[in-house]
Amino acid sequence: MLSGYDSDNGSDTAERKKPVRVQLPHMQSLVAPDVNIDSMLGPQRIEVDSKTNALMTNPTARDLEHTITVMQKEDKNSRREGGAGIHFGRNRTFAGGRVEATHMSNFNFDRQYNTFQSFGFAEAPDGRLVKAGQGLTKREREMEGLVAKVDEERLKSGMGVFAGGLKNDESRKRLRNSDPADVDDFQGPWAGFEGEAEAFERHQAEQKERTDAEETKKKEAEEAEEKKKEELAEKDEKDPGSTTSQWHGSKPKVDYQGRSWMECPPQQTKKQQRIQARQMEYIEDEDDYRNKTCYLPKKWIHTWEGHTQGVQAIRFFPKTAHLLMSAGLDGTVKIWDYYNTRSCRITYTGHEKGVRDVQFIGDGTKFVSCSYDHHVNYWDTETGKIIRKFDLGSSCYNLAVHPTELNSFVVACHDKKAAQFDVNSPGDEPTQLYKDHLRAVNTVTICDDGKRLVTTSDDRKMFVWHWGIPVVDKYIAEPGMSSIPAVTVHPSQKFMACQSMNNQIVVYQAYGGFKLQGRKRFSGFNNTGYAIEPGFSADGRYLMSGDGDGRLHFWDWKSCKLYRTLKAHDGCCISCLWHPNQASRVVTAGWDGKIKLWD
Repeated sequence: MLSGYDSDNGSDTAERKKPVRVQLPHMQSLVAPDVNIDSMLGPQRIEVDSKTNALMTNPTARDLEHTITVMQKEDKNSRREGGAGIHFGRNRTFAGGRVEATHMSNFNFDRQYNTFQSFGFAEAPDGRLVKAGQGLTKREREMEGLVAKVDEERLKSGMGVFAGGLKNDESRKRLRNSDPADVDDFQGPWAGFEGEAEAFERHQAEQKERTDAEETKKKEAEEAEEKKKEELAEKDEKDPGSTTSQWHGSKPKVDYQGRSWMECPPQQTKKQQRIQARQMEYIEDEDDYRNKTCYLPKKWIHTWEGHTQGVQAIRFFPKTAHLLMSAGLDGTVKIWDYYNTRSCRITYTGHEKGVRDVQFIGDGTKFVSCSYDHHVNYWDTETGKIIRKFDLGSSCYNLAVHPTELNSFVVACHDKKAAQFDVNSPGDEPTQLYKDHLRAVNTVTICDDGKRLVTTSDDRKMFVWHWGIPVVDKYIAEPGMSSIPAVTVHPSQKFMACQSMNNQIVVYQAYGGFKLQGRKRFSGFNNTGYAIEPGFSADGRYLMSGDGDGRLHFWDWKSCKLYRTLKAHDGCCISCLWHPNQASRVVTAGWDGKIKLWD
C-alpha cells in the first residue's frame, strides 16, 4: 500500500509541474482616461439664489443629507484649524495659491485694513508690505475700487494709519543773539523762533475775523427774531379771527346797569350766594365742609350741543357755578348758561388743534387752556382776547393752577416734563421744569395747600415734588402699578382718586407720605385706553366716573360699593362734574360731542 500510495502521489506532482500557456486578448491602455469626478465626489452642494421665490430643483433625500453632513465636517475642520477666523472649507488650494489659516488680533486687522484703504498698502502676516493693485492695469484697479495712488513716503517708512503724520526733519530755528556785549538785542535762551511774529499776527487776524462773524451772526438772529415778532403782531391785528371769540347771546355783553354777562343772575338771593361761596372755599373742618347732603341722579334732563367733535373737559364757574365751560377736540372753548336759557354764550377760537384741558383762575375773570398744538393760551374771559400765548414745543395734556399764587400754573407735557409758568414773567420760557419722568407726563395735581405737586406719567410712576423745587421728594412706583392718566382730589383735600389703566380707580393720600389706600379700590367698569376724569359729590360721599362704553358709574366712598350705573353717551364718557350747589345735579361730557345734565 505504501508503494502504491507513493507512486500515485508522484504522478500527480509531475502533472502539476507542466507549464500551461493561455492566450489573452490584447487591450489598449489610456494614459489619461476620462474620470467621472461627480461620482467620485459624491452629491454636490445645492446652490439656490436668495432672490428667488421658488426652488426649481428636486433633490433627493440622500443629496440633502449629504450636503448637511459635508457642511458640518467643513465647519468642524475650519474651527479646529483656524479658530474664530475665516472658514475656507475642505479644499484650500486655489488657482492663485494656497490659503493658510493664521491668527490675528482685531486691532491689527483693523489697522492693516484702514491702512490699505487710506494709503494703498498693508503688511502681510509674514511681514511683507503689499501694495494695492500689483500687476493690475489702471482700468482693473478702478474696477476693483482700489485707491488711485499709493502713498510712497508712507510705504517706505512703513507707517500705518495709526502712526500719525510723518516727522518733518526741518525744525524751527531760533533767532539767537548770544553776544552779551549787545545789551539792546541780547536774547540768549529766551530768543523766539523764525516767523513767530508773522504767525502771531496771522492768528490775531483770524481770531478777529471769527469774532466779527459771530457778532454778525448774532445780530442777524436778533433782527430775524424781532422781525418775526412784528409779523406775528401784524398778523394778529389783521386777522383777529384766529385768536378771538364769538359772542352768541342776543343781549349785549354789558346790560344797562353796567353788569357784565359773567356776573351771577340777580334772581339768586344773597343767602344762596353765601352758601355757594362757602361750599367752594377750602375749610379745614371736615364737618363744616359736609354740611349738605347729596343724592344720586336718576334721569337725564338736558343736553348742550354745539361742538363739532368730542368734548374733552368741562369746568364750572368758580363759587357760583352759573356758567359751564367746555373744551372740545374741535379746537374751541365754549361757555354755556346753566340756570336760565342754557344756551351757548361765547366761543373762544384760539387753538389750531383739539383743546385738552381748561382751568379758571381765581374768581373766573381769566382762564388758561392747553391744546395738542403745543400752545397754552391765557385768556380774558369777558372779552375773549388772548392775553399771553406760551409755546411749549410738545403736546399738552393737563393743567393745574396754584390756589394761592394765581399767576402761576403748571402744564403736563408730552416731552417727559412738567412746565411751570408765570403769567407776569417777561419771557415765554417756563420758570421751572420738573423733568425726571421717562415718558410723557399725563397729569399735574397741586395739593397740600399748594405746597406739593404730584405728577403721573406713562412710565407707571408717580412723583411728588415741593412746589418750585425740581427735585423729587417722593418716588412712588409699585410693582403692580399701571399708568394713571387722570387724577381728582377729594373735597376734603386729603385723598386723590387716580384713574388707573387696569380698569380700577386707586386712592392715595394727598398729604404727608402720599400712601396708597389699599382698601379703597373702585372697579366694575372698562376704562382702558381713555383718560377719564373721575368726580366727587359736593359732600364727598360719592365717587363717580365714566367709562369707554359711555356709562356713568356711582360708588360709595366709604364702602367702595357700586350704587348706580347710567347710560350717558354713545361714545366714551370722558368727564363728569357734580354741581357744587344743587345736591343731585351732575353734568357729563362725552366724545359724541354732547354735554348732558342729570338729576
